[in-house]
Amino acid sequence: MFRGDERAVSETVGAVLLFGFLIVSMSMYQATIVPAANEEVEFKHSQSVQADLVRLHGTVGEVAATDALRSVSVSLGTQYPQRTFFVNPPDPAGRLSTTDDRFVGLINAEADGETGDFWRAANYHDVYDAVQNHDPGFAREQEGWWIHSHRAVEYHPNYHADTGDWRVVLDPPGFYSEYDGTPVKRSSRSPIDGRRIRLVLVNGSLSTAHSGTENVDVEPVSADTRTVTVENGGSDPILLHYPTELPKSEWATIIEPERTGNGGHVANWDYYTYEGQDYVYLVLEKGVEYDLSLAKVGVGSEVSDEPPQYAVDVAGDGAAVPEDGTQRVTVEVRDAYNGPKSGVPVTVTDPATLGTVSAPGGDDGVVRTDEDGRATFVYEPDGPVHSTQTDEFALGFDGPDAGGDRGSNAAERVDFEVELRDTDDSSPPVAGLRWESAADWNAGDGRSVVHEELPGTDWTDAGTLRLGYTAEDSSLVSYWALDEPSGSTVRDAVGSNDGTNAGGSIGAAGAHGSNGYRFAGTGERVDVDTNMDVAGSGLTLSAWVKADSWNTNGDQRIISKATGEQDPDHYWMLSEAQTKNPRFRLKTGGSTTKLVASSTVPAGEWVHMVATYDGGHMRIYVDGTQVAVKQKTGTVSTNSEVPVALAANPSGAQSLDGNLDEVRVYDRGLSASEVEDMHLAGSTGEFRTDWKTTDGTHDVGSLRLEDVEASIPPGTSATVYVESDTDGDGVVEETSDPVELDGSGGPYVVSGLTADSGTFRLRVELDTTSPSKSPTFSGATVDDA
Repeated sequence: MFRGDERAVSETVGAVLLFGFLIVSMSMYQATIVPAANEEVEFKHSQSVQADLVRLHGTVGEVAATDALRSVSVSLGTQYPQRTFFVNPPDPAGRLSTTDDRFVGLINAEADGETGDFWRAANYHDVYDAVQNHDPGFAREQEGWWIHSHRAVEYHPNYHADTGDWRVVLDPPGFYSEYDGTPVKRSSRSPIDGRRIRLVLVNGSLSTAHSGTENVDVEPVSADTRTVTVENGGSDPILLHYPTELPKSEWATIIEPERTGNGGHVANWDYYTYEGQDYVYLVLEKGVEYDLSLAKVGVGSEVSDEPPQYAVDVAGDGAAVPEDGTQRVTVEVRDAYNGPKSGVPVTVTDPATLGTVSAPGGDDGVVRTDEDGRATFVYEPDGPVHSTQTDEFALGFDGPDAGGDRGSNAAERVDFEVELRDTDDSSPPVAGLRWESAADWNAGDGRSVVHEELPGTDWTDAGTLRLGYTAEDSSLVSYWALDEPSGSTVRDAVGSNDGTNAGGSIGAAGAHGSNGYRFAGTGERVDVDTNMDVAGSGLTLSAWVKADSWNTNGDQRIISKATGEQDPDHYWMLSEAQTKNPRFRLKTGGSTTKLVASSTVPAGEWVHMVATYDGGHMRIYVDGTQVAVKQKTGTVSTNSEVPVALAANPSGAQSLDGNLDEVRVYDRGLSASEVEDMHLAGSTGEFRTDWKTTDGTHDVGSLRLEDVEASIPPGTSATVYVESDTDGDGVVEETSDPVELDGSGGPYVVSGLTADSGTFRLRVELDTTSPSKSPTFSGATVDDA
């Protein structure tokens, strides 16, 4: 090395500088890039977990209505990607928990009959003053009121990169999410809709925090299978008191359509905070009969059962019993939510004086209530009677009161009165009355019940009633019931927009127990022959869909008017958006807008999907519940050259892999309540026959429903009421107790009528818990024994 040569020093300095640059770069990456990447992971998880929570919220409502246990998976946390040279914070552990008990009250609601022994009015002003003074704690201590605890479900993600305060609350009937106290997503429905009051309360305990997936069990404690008619007691109104997460301004919007000045029944309302919890209370219009539905649902552990509270008569009270005959008498035991209670011991608490009340199949005179909460006994006269005599007795159970004896208060006891008749004097038999033909059904009318000869339906059995959609709405443009048994023509039941089947399998399983079409996802579809348009500033698309799968590249269509596959090509369309999310495309004023729901729809089960446009908003509903909304204005664009197809794009692309049924198009945007009614139309319906008259009169004390033709698949029910016109004026004077059909031909005892008559008609109620099943009713005879 020469003196003064500094090359080695320069190389060393360069290495040190390079190493320092590397350290600085890695530090900057750790400080900026890693948090940003983690924040992206957290954002994607937030979208996923909100969809899980929306599904959990919907499941609470489903369990309340169907009385079936469900389980929902919730992705509580997420995992950051592994990094070799950089440091991650711990994976975020989301927390899912229930809140403390909250106060829910229904005050001064009063019912008639045996139900009124539980639903009664007392001390109204004390409780009303407590709520007015914002002190629900006092109200909880009062007796004779429906005051029950309720818990909301809260979720906190506990992210590290995004340090804001995320909070999601599930609180039937609302879903709320907020970020640093600012609302992100809020959805709530009023607990009163017209004359209907529906409350779903949550019970149980959740407290878990981790980064994995949590399976949340949602179990029915008391489903809303019974509806009770209530009215205000005395001169004071009904008061409905409910905890809420919504601000007062949003409640003002929710309540406004229900105010008395707008045709509703909310006379007054207020909003206040008590012990950190916001409450809203509604004062309901007096003199109105309300349909009350209540349910209690449990989540997690420590779910408390509901004890029996009261009993009602189901059959036998007021019956006329021949001196040589018998009479079945039935009571139903219910809890505080009006739900039937099984396994409750019922006995004769007050014996009869002229006859004997026995417990067939019971143990020492005790009958335990069945799964419908009912216990049946048999009354038999002790011997001959002269003329007509009245006998009385009572059945009861031991409720939660301090009495300790069965029937120790009015709510625990059902009083029966029967009329014993002398049968020594006989008279010629009177011919029975029968309903069984299409002509009988054509002469009647109903709601959500169809048969072949009813205008606008395609049911193939003219002599059978079943659940289904009718075609009576003047705004219904087209209705493809998809019930054809054969052929290639797909009939429009209301319009002139018939279609041609292009490869779909007809006669497949459909919704409501009828036929539907099946498509294999390989271009099969129904081509609508007319290139139909919908003019104006309103539109509704509705269909029942059961997809075999929503594959990730499917983008499967349900109904579409389009020239191609991109957004601008569509005039209107309802589909799945590749990610199992419902999607609605709509063109107004030449511009197409796309709305995609954040929640997903399941495969392998029937789902009711609806898209609406009312001139101001686009909305998507799944199974009667709104899942997406977006502002949009303008008139629906039309073009008679653009084709329309069901189950695919008109080109055959994006075809459905699954079953399709009940496709409907309206020229207006249906309201939320109308969409819910349309969804429920597949689960409940009612039909009234025309009057029939026989020579002479029937002895209603021995009236029977005979030769019944009905099918009752599991999960369905059919109930018949016999209505009587005793003076021939065409007006119902008396209605029998409900006759629950079991699928046999009978005979069934018809009770609850007091005056002999020769003119009767039938009211048939059909119900199902599954959209793929429907009970049917094909005929019955009314006659006396």
